[in-house]
Amino acid sequence: MNAIDRPGQPGRDGRADAPAASGAGDSRDDAKPSRCCMGRRAQIVALGVGLFVIGACLGSLVTAHALHRGMRRAFKDPDTLASRMLDHMRRDLDLTDEQAAQVLVVLKKHHRAIRDTVVGEIDSMHEEILPLLNEEQAARLKETHAERRGRLFGGPEGSVR
Repeated sequence: MNAIDRPGQPGRDGRADAPAASGAGDSRDDAKPSRCCMGRRAQIVALGVGLFVIGACLGSLVTAHALHRGMRRAFKDPDTLASRMLDHMRRDLDLTDEQAAQVLVVLKKHHRAIRDTVVGEIDSMHEEILPLLNEEQAARLKETHAERRGRLFGGPEGSVR
């Protein structure tokens, strides 16, 4: 028997091995990963998946917020939106200054028309809904409608220019 085979004698790594409990000569090299290590891997994977899901949710929220802010700005000031669209068209279509001036007039006219149409449709919808509500509900609808219109279109009553 050499030093590797004798229990209690230093092995290849210089440490003394304890005698095997079963006497069968278990080797550390043949040992399977413990459940602790397997559980650790599962925890790391779960943490990675969790972080990915949280990141996706936060990204969606930020995008939705940015789109909502952009829509509010567009409805409050259609001239700004028309100017931004013109910048894109200038870059993409290589418009001359004369063409750009003409396109800007058309964009402003149509953006105002779109905004007026949206306001009209919302008002019409509320006029149809009001008879279906009791007095308290109708008062709350009018209040929230005025508040939201003010936030969306600017001004205390949400007046449309």
